Amino acid sequence: MLPGSLIPFYVSARPVPDDITVDVLLVAGGGGSRDVSVSSTPTVLSGGGGAGGRLLQTGVTAQGGVNYVVTVGAGGYFNPGTGSNSSAFSLVAYGGGGGNTNQSSSFVTVDGGSGGGSGIGPGSPATLSPGTGVAGQGNDGGSAYYISSTNTSNAGGGGGGYSAAGGSGSSGGAGGAGYDLSNFSTTTTRYVAGGGGGGRAATSGVSLGGDGGGGNGGNQSAVATDGAVNTGGGAGGQGWVKTGLTRYGKTGGSGIVIVRYTGTAIKATGGSISTVTIGGQAYVVHEFTSTGTFALV
Repeated sequence: MLPGSLIPFYVSARPVPDDITVDVLLVAGGGGSRDVSVSSTPTVLSGGGGAGGRLLQTGVTAQGGVNYVVTVGAGGYFNPGTGSNSSAFSLVAYGGGGGNTNQSSSFVTVDGGSGGGSGIGPGSPATLSPGTGVAGQGNDGGSAYYISSTNTSNAGGGGGGYSAAGGSGSSGGAGGAGYDLSNFSTTTTRYVAGGGGGGRAATSGVSLGGDGGGGNGGNQSAVATDGAVNTGGGAGGQGWVKTGLTRYGKTGGSGIVIVRYTGTAIKATGGSISTVTIGGQAYVVHEFTSTGTFALV
């Protein structure tokens, strides 16, 4: 090489990671519940919100060199918002349906991943059919229990959950039960995708939300609660408000997406990363509580 000549400098391309096989669990945002306005007669109360749909797919191929967008669905805002979908790897879990009150003929109970529970109001008829769940992702909401326009045994239906339909009856509509993550990504009991409890006309006692973040329903004195964050739990339905101020509907819980693969070596970025052993098999777990990206390294 002649004096003063440039020295060649070579940069090798970074190798593309090998493809791997992953399992993906998605839970969408839970459904909300509707406002309940003051009414001495007739009874007005809301059904519980349906849980966000739960979808589990095994044997998914994650390709090297591809950035996979993981979308975590928000909970449905009241009146009676459907939860937002969660998605990843071309898979979609559908948002939970909202609960309702039937305060006018234009109100409808909402279908979703799990269906919203039916409520009670001055519409004709006084109750609506509950929402329908998506097959394989959730269950139907519960029917309202209605005797007469001012009977304190009236109760809204519970929102559907992943494992069970929403409840109904004079003791109130409990939210449907959800899914235990100890079957997938944790060694301790931890539920997601529970339905919200329906509102009640009684002065005491509430309809509980389903295991999996479902909010509790309200009564004449107790206010309903939101679905829990990152569970896809449905919102609790507000109870009968005979005096005072309008009670606003509650919000469903946001969803969650979990990706796992066998072994203990971390092969990707994205989400909160941990390792767990389930049934004698070790897994690396990527848990997304908000929207992000999964990519092999």
